Amino acid sequence: MTFTVKMLMPSRQHRDAEESVATYIDTNVPSGTFNINISGDAQENTEIVQMDVKASQVIRANPEGNISYTYDTTPFRPGVVEIEIGSDKREVELIGED
Repeated sequence: MTFTVKMLMPSRQHRDAEESVATYIDTNVPSGTFNINISGDAQENTEIVQMDVKASQVIRANPEGNISYTYDTTPFRPGVVEIEIGSDKREVELIGED
């Protein structure tokens, strides 16, 4: 599987799948909007490829210990997403615009 990420300059990395899973991890990514292209060949006789995308962000709490964060979900299709904060996991349903 090939991952091409364009920040200032395009960066291309290839990952071989192990047990049908290819993983790409990038850390210390500066804030901003990036174009990411993922391409590769599916296993023989496979019509659907599942893709899990995970993102993480460090959020600082205010002096009272409260946090607030807004994430633009416009690019995502309606459906259930999992949000994990520390050891707490919640499922949230994204609802499309009418």
